[in-house]
Amino acid sequence: MDFKLYKTFYPQITDFYVYYSLGDTGIMPGVVRSGKDVYEQVHNNPDF
Repeated sequence: MDFKLYKTFYPQITDFYVYYSLGDTGIMPGVVRSGKDVYEQVHNNPDF
């Protein structure tokens, strides 16, 4: 599924991800990475 089709009503939300626990995988628009890498990318952002 292409997450680029989804939009939010909240303009302050610029990034999101879905965590798939069985595979420890994080899915972001256009990116599939390990859960740890996605978590760090999103939560280590000073704008978060």
